[in-house]
Amino acid sequence: MNKKTNIESHNDEIVGFCTVKSISVSPQKINLVLDSVRGRKVTDAISTLLFHPKRSAFVVLNAVKNAVSMAKQKKGLFESDLQIHSIYSGLQRIIKQVIPHARGKRGVRKRRSSHIFVGLKKLEPQVKKIKKEVSNGK
Repeated sequence: MNKKTNIESHNDEIVGFCTVKSISVSPQKINLVLDSVRGRKVTDAISTLLFHPKRSAFVVLNAVKNAVSMAKQKKGLFESDLQIHSIYSGLQRIIKQVIPHARGKRGVRKRRSSHIFVGLKKLEPQVKKIKKEVSNGK
């Protein structure tokens, strides 16, 4: 029985996908990087991620490259033919660490980690619409 992953089962137009798990960065910080890449061409996204100032951009870059290599292997597509269809992060687990405070009390530090899911689709060729001149019969 062929079991599809979560990303593949939602959309049939997804050509390549990748999941990266157990990243020690919170999903809120990763979403800042993902928002700058979502919906772009793969070549533009890779060039954006190379010069992004956030630390998590390197992890997202590797995830996009893995999804591209999967699309190359399975469908024989190039980077210029692909677009990022869906990219999102999810919360994996929270490690709670006890921190001592004043007067014998304690605080809790939450260390969040996350997953990244990347789905690519084939870029549709853009067709230019030509405006037709309407001539009146006068």
